Amino acid sequence: MLKLLWIGPVSGVLLIRARVCESVTARRERASSPGGAGIAEERAVVEAIGIR
Repeated sequence: MLKLLWIGPVSGVLLIRARVCESVTARRERASSPGGAGIAEERAVVEAIGIR
């Protein structure tokens, strides 16, 4: 039972850290390609839907 008491908060912290890293990476990618952010988003949506 004690394992479960500390695993919950630890996994929560790890999840938050992963989300922050993803957000920072996405923000850097958007900042590095000025004007192409809309195109990259469109491409991601098209790939997610499966339209070619």
